[in-house]
Amino acid sequence: MKIIAPCQKCTIPPSAGVMMTGELDNDLLAICSCPNGHRYLVHQAHSAPEVIFSAGLRAFLASFYSESVVTLTAALERGYELFVKVFLLANGRATQDIDEFWKELRNSSERQLGAFCVTYFFATCQPWKPDPKQAEFRNKVAHKGYIATREEAYRYGEYITSQLNAIMNHVKTHHGDALHQHLESGRAAVYRKAEEVKRSDSGLEMCFSGSSAIEWNNSDHSQPIFEDLLNATSAYLKQF
Repeated sequence: MKIIAPCQKCTIPPSAGVMMTGELDNDLLAICSCPNGHRYLVHQAHSAPEVIFSAGLRAFLASFYSESVVTLTAALERGYELFVKVFLLANGRATQDIDEFWKELRNSSERQLGAFCVTYFFATCQPWKPDPKQAEFRNKVAHKGYIATREEAYRYGEYITSQLNAIMNHVKTHHGDALHQHLESGRAAVYRKAEEVKRSDSGLEMCFSGSSAIEWNNSDHSQPIFEDLLNATSAYLKQF
C-alpha cells in the first residue's frame, strides 16, 4: 500500500508541504523518500482496521469499486480481531496468550467471525447481526469475480462504516485502557523491527505519520458516515 507523508526536513510551516512516498508493510512501516533525497522510516500511527479502511476509501475514490469492497471487508475483519483481543486483554488475559489463541484462527475468516460474535455477545449482551444481503454481495465480488458498480460499492461502504462504528465506539468507550495497552504492545514490536532496519540502513531517520481523515482515531468516539470519510480523504489527498 502506497503512503504519503510530509518530509520532516523540507516541510516548514507556513510553506507548502514537501511530501515523501513509500510502501507500507504489515507492521505499518514504510521507507519513504522525498524529491530532495531525504529518507525516513515512517510508522503509520493508526490501528490496522483504520489504515486498511483508509485504503478502501482511496480505492473507491479512484473508481476501483470491486477493490474497495474487498479492502473494506478486510478492514472489518481486522476490526473483529481488534475487538476480541482488546476484550480479552481487558478481562485479564495476557497478550502472549491472546496472540497464541488468535494464531489458531488466523487463516480462517469464518472462525474469526465466530470468535468475534461470541465475544461481542459477552461484551454487550447483544447479538451481532450482519446484513445477509451485504454478505452475499461481498462474496459475489470476492469469490465469483462480480464487478461492483459505484452505487453498490457505496452502499457497502456505508454498511462497513456502520459496523466499524459499533466496534470502535464500544472498544474506545468501554475498554480504552486495554485498547491503549494493546496498541502500545504492538508498537513495541514495531519499534524493535524499526531499530533492526535502521541498523542495516544508517541513513534512515524515524518519524510518524497519520491521516486526519480516519475519524476513529479521535478521542471523542465520533461515529462518522461513509460520505464524510470520503470527503475528508479526498480533501486530504488534494493537499499533495
